[in-house]
Amino acid sequence: MRQTLVIGLCVGLHAVLALCVLAILGSVVPPFEAMFADFGTALPWPTDLVLRLSRNLRTTWWLLPPAALLGLALDVGLLWLAGRWKGSIACLGLGALIAGAQLLAGLLIVAALYLPIFALAEAVR
Repeated sequence: MRQTLVIGLCVGLHAVLALCVLAILGSVVPPFEAMFADFGTALPWPTDLVLRLSRNLRTTWWLLPPAALLGLALDVGLLWLAGRWKGSIACLGLGALIAGAQLLAGLLIVAALYLPIFALAEAVR
């Protein structure tokens, strides 16, 4: 019973974090892309990668539902296996590790968007 609750909470948290990352890529990044085009300089590779991910997300949006189902199945499966192998604590630990990776991805996306702005500020000095 406790393992089922832990799996449900972890999967819910992972879904919310994945939606946040997708929202950043789908709605926050495009205005930055237009702004960076006005700079007229080469972008750092992390920023270029984030812009390409955002463009691909917007052009291949139809892949999101199958990818979400696959991610959900993998998430539940991995958490269930961790719970069966070492109990609820291992399940919770794996859930925290996955959530941490999702938070890190979101932070890296935001940081990559600000790299050209910092470079421009340095150039103006």
